[in-house]
Amino acid sequence: MRIPPLGKTKGKLIAMFAVVAISILTAGSVKHDFAIRKAASAPSSIIDFVRPGLVLKVLSASIGADGTMAATVSLTDPEGLQLDPTGVATPGAITVACTVAVLPNGSNDFVSYTSSPSTSSTTGNTTTEVWFDESGTLSPVGDGTYTYTLGVKAPSGFDPTATHRVGCTASRNLTSFSLSTYYAAGTLDFVPSGAPSLNDVEVHMGSPTGALFAAGGASGTATTGAWASAGDAFYLVDKVSGN
Repeated sequence: MRIPPLGKTKGKLIAMFAVVAISILTAGSVKHDFAIRKAASAPSSIIDFVRPGLVLKVLSASIGADGTMAATVSLTDPEGLQLDPTGVATPGAITVACTVAVLPNGSNDFVSYTSSPSTSSTTGNTTTEVWFDESGTLSPVGDGTYTYTLGVKAPSGFDPTATHRVGCTASRNLTSFSLSTYYAAGTLDFVPSGAPSLNDVEVHMGSPTGALFAAGGASGTATTGAWASAGDAFYLVDKVSGN
């Protein structure tokens, strides 16, 4: 899977967001052991009060008919305590930023909606660079969940039937407690029309809950062994709904 080079920041986007950008579009989380090691050396009274760390999960995503892109995320500490992004109810303000990419039908390459051409002043070569949008708004939903509405929209004529991937990053600043800034990231594949994402399908043998034969994305092949015979039944199952 090809992902364009990433690196451009937008607004006051934390540089770390650019560093983890490829991970966002190819994986589900990012660990930062350097912050954990620093927390281990802090006084236990501060650790107990602050509960350092950050966990972000992308729960859902959508793209409206007008191109408005949004993602609902949960923000907790490593023990599952809900966090307040403003830093008022819980220690440490949290910044969230997101990016969205589309996997065109019939393609194996994601194309980002938050990208722009960049020309090198040294070589003169132009490449596509992807950035995380932090110009949007973060609105509380309840129970430690928030909806981040991107400040940029999907292009006119976007395909609502294609699989999309939203990637979000967050940073929790605990430097005022002599601790680190903690980072977390997550992704979610979705189809704006509401259909199951083709990146979340499995093939089971004999029944929808039978032995797993293969799992995959928008396209792919799997070859049976000599054990297969005429009349064997295979079931395509959506991993999310189980249907």
